[in-house]
Amino acid sequence: MKKTRRQEKRVKVSLSSLLLGFFAFFFLCPQAESAETPRIQVIPFLSDIATGSPPDFLVLDSLHSFYQRDFPVSSLWVPLSARLSFTYRVVGERRPTGVLVTLNGQVVSRKRLRTGEGIHHFSLPIPAEYFLEDNHLGIGLYHPGARHCILPTRSRLRVKIFGPGALTLTESFLPPVLQLSRLPFPILDLRSGQPATIGVLLPDNPDRQTLRAAGLLALWLGSLNRFGEIRFDASTGPVGRDENRIVFEKEPETSRTSIPKARLEKRAGHHFSLVLTGRNGSDYLALVHDLISRSSPGSGAVHSPGGQQVDGVRPGPGAPTETVWLRPGEKKTLDELSGTSTLYVTGFPPPPLNVGFMLPPALFTWNSPGLGVHYRLIHDDPWQGARTFLRILANGHQVFFKDLTPAFSETSRLRRVSGVFHIPFYDLGRQNQVQFQIGSVQPVNQVCATPFFGKTRYRLSGQSFLDLSGTYRWGSLPDLSAFLHWGYPFTGHPDLSGTVILLGSFSDRQDLSRSLNLLARWGTMIISPWRAPDIRNANNPGPVDNKSRLFIGTFPEAFRARRDFSDVPVNWQTDGVFPIEDVKMRFLKNFLEGRGVMPRPDPFLRNTADHMVGEYRFPASGRVVAFVLFRKTGQIPRPFLSILDRTRPENQDRNRSWLWSKRDGNEMTVFSRRVFLSSGSGHLPFLTLLRYVSYKFRIGLFLLVAGGIVLLTVRADRFLAGVMDRRMEDSKRRPFG
Repeated sequence: MKKTRRQEKRVKVSLSSLLLGFFAFFFLCPQAESAETPRIQVIPFLSDIATGSPPDFLVLDSLHSFYQRDFPVSSLWVPLSARLSFTYRVVGERRPTGVLVTLNGQVVSRKRLRTGEGIHHFSLPIPAEYFLEDNHLGIGLYHPGARHCILPTRSRLRVKIFGPGALTLTESFLPPVLQLSRLPFPILDLRSGQPATIGVLLPDNPDRQTLRAAGLLALWLGSLNRFGEIRFDASTGPVGRDENRIVFEKEPETSRTSIPKARLEKRAGHHFSLVLTGRNGSDYLALVHDLISRSSPGSGAVHSPGGQQVDGVRPGPGAPTETVWLRPGEKKTLDELSGTSTLYVTGFPPPPLNVGFMLPPALFTWNSPGLGVHYRLIHDDPWQGARTFLRILANGHQVFFKDLTPAFSETSRLRRVSGVFHIPFYDLGRQNQVQFQIGSVQPVNQVCATPFFGKTRYRLSGQSFLDLSGTYRWGSLPDLSAFLHWGYPFTGHPDLSGTVILLGSFSDRQDLSRSLNLLARWGTMIISPWRAPDIRNANNPGPVDNKSRLFIGTFPEAFRARRDFSDVPVNWQTDGVFPIEDVKMRFLKNFLEGRGVMPRPDPFLRNTADHMVGEYRFPASGRVVAFVLFRKTGQIPRPFLSILDRTRPENQDRNRSWLWSKRDGNEMTVFSRRVFLSSGSGHLPFLTLLRYVSYKFRIGLFLLVAGGIVLLTVRADRFLAGVMDRRMEDSKRRPFG
C-alpha cells in the first residue's frame, strides 16, 4: 500500500514538473524572442463593416467589376510581406479573365482566373513597399491582352468570390532595415490621440551642451507633433514610468575610438527608447544635429541600426523650408510662401501642395470675410475622363471644393480654372497651413483604380496668391498676447536665436521638464527649428551681452538670480478692472524692486499660483529680460500654457496672475492683469466666438445687443411693476386721515 502511494506521489511530481516546463517554454521563451519574431495579422477583406461578419460570397460582373476596402496598418509595426487569398468560381464566361489588385492607387499585380467548372483557390503576393498607415485595397476584373478596363456590357460574366477571403500581413517591430527617418513616429505615437508623455533621462550633472541637445530634440518633436501636445518628464536618475524615452547614455572615458551613436530599442508595452550614446555634451549636440538632418525631408541617405545605408525621404512638392509671415495689407504668391506651385503626378492620390504661413497674433477684423485666396489652376485631362476635383483645406478643415470637368478636346488637353474664395478667420490661427489637393472618384464600372497613368500635370500659376490687402480694420492684444499664442513676446521673432534661457537648477526634475515642455510648445509654431537654444545655469550664466533673457524656475531660485533686476527702479501699478493686491503680489513687488530680505519661502510657495510671467524691455538696447516662476510640487509638471486642456479658461485663470513691464527713461513700470489662457486654435476663446458669430451671422451682434436690451427691459418692467404693486398694497393698508 505504501509503495503504491509512493508511486502515485512520484507520478504527480513528474506531471507537475512537465506542466511547469510546458508553461515555461510556451510563455517565457516567446517573450524573450518577441522583439525579433514577426507577427502575422489576418485581415478579412470581405467582412461587413456594419456587422463585422463576412458575407457568404461576393459577385463581380461586367457591371460591378470592382471591389474596394479600406484598412489601417499600425505605425509601430512595419509590414514585411502580404498575401491575398480567396476561393472563387467563374460562371458564364469563356474568354480569358483575370483579377487586378490595386493598393493605394497602384497596380500591384495581375493574375488570370481559371474559367473551368468548380471552385478554385486564388493566392497572390503583395510587396510590402506598397503599404501605408491607411490603405485602400481594390480588386477588379480585366481581360488579358486588353489595354482598357472592362466596360459595361451585357456579358454573362460572373465571378463568385466566397468569403471570408483574407489578406495575410506579416509585420515586425524591428524589421531587418529600420530607418531612422521613421524615428519620430514610434517616439510620438500619433495614433493614440492622447497627449504623449516622453521620458528624458539625462546624465548626472548635465552640462550646457547636453541641455542644448535635449532642448533641440524638444523643439524638433514639438514641430513634428504640430497641433498636438507633448509632455516631457526629465530626470537625471532612473524613470519608473512606462513610457517612450529619450536616453542620453554616457560612454566611458577609456573608450577613445567610439563615435556618437543613435539607436532605437523596443521596450515592453509597445514602447520605444531612443538611446543617444556619447562622451560629452558636444557629442550629444552633434549627434542630434545629424539625426535631425538625416530624418528631415530631402536628407538623402540614412543609416539603419544594422549599418545598412538606405535612401532617405525626398521632400514633397511645396514643402516649406522656412517660416513666412503674412501681415495685413500684404499679398504673397504661392511661390513666395511654399517655394513651388507645380505638381507632377505619377500615382494616386497625388501629393498635396502645402502652403505654410504665419499670421500676426490676435488678428481680428469685424467686417472682413476672411483671408482671400486667388487661385488659377492649369491641368491636363485625367486619363479615361475620370471625375477629378480640387479640394482646399485650412488647418485640416475643408474650406473649398470644385469639380474639374474634362475638356475632351482633340487639339489641347490643357484646362484652366480660376476663382476667388475666402478662408474665415475663425479657421485660422497663428501657425497655419493651407493644402491644395487633387482628388478623383473612379467610376464603379471600371477596374482601373488610378486614372493618373503616365504624368498628369496640375500647376497653380504664379498668379495665385493669398490676399490680406483688404484687411484694414485689425488690431492686436497687448504684447503679452504673443505669449498666449505660442509666440516669443520678448523677441517678436519666430526663433530663439537672440534669447538666453536661464534655468534655476540644472538637476531639478521640475525645472528640466518645464524648460523642455516650453521648447516643445514653441516648436509647434515654427517649421524648421534646427537651431539649438542657448540654455544656461541662472547661478552662473556667464556673459549674456545684450541678448534677451528668459528665466524658468521657482521663487527661491528667482531670488538668488535677482541681480538681473536689482538695478532698475520699479513703480507698481495694477489694472483698475482687476486689482490684484495680496501677499504674493506685494512680495513680488518688493523682490523686483530689490528691497528687503526675502522671508521664509514656504508659506509663499504653498499659496502662490502655478506660474507667473514677468517681462522687462529695454528699448535703447533692444534687450529684454523675461522670467517664468513656477510652484514647487512633487507631481510631474504640466506643460507651460497647456492650450489643449478641456477645462474652461475661466477656471484655469483662477488664482493665476501675469506680469509685464515697460521701461520709461530710467524707471520701470510693472503692470498686472488677469487674463484667460488661449484655446487650441491659437486665439482667445471670446475672440474666436466673436469671429464666428460676426462671420456666420452678419446681424448676429445686432441681435445679441437687441436681445440683451429686450431682456433687460422685461426684467426692469417686472421689477418696477412689483415695486408699484407693493406700494399700492401698502397705501391700501394705511388708514385715511
